[in-house]
Amino acid sequence: MAKIRLVSPRAIVLLLLYLVPGIGQTVAPVLWFLFSAWMLAIQYCDYPFDNHKVPFKEMRTALRTQKVANMQFGALTSLFTLIPFLNLFIMPVAVCGATAMWVDCYRAKHALWK
Repeated sequence: MAKIRLVSPRAIVLLLLYLVPGIGQTVAPVLWFLFSAWMLAIQYCDYPFDNHKVPFKEMRTALRTQKVANMQFGALTSLFTLIPFLNLFIMPVAVCGATAMWVDCYRAKHALWK
């Protein structure tokens, strides 16, 4: 439910930007790609965070501390899902990548066991 409250207002604003002449064709697609990259990072990082019972709000705060790394992860995941047949394999690879990112960056601070 928290994800829907996070995504819905932002998605509506981005969709309304498409209706503005000039901005809808130039700026809105770039903003939509950045938004989807951030949401993919949140979606795939949610698996390891949820396995360790980290609340969603705390997860978002933790992901914001390393926003560049998470945006790169989300952008690459988004780009690879556009490639036919590769997109079938990228989903489990992205879950593994998010888990590896959890171990490298977040486990020391957020894990119940250390």
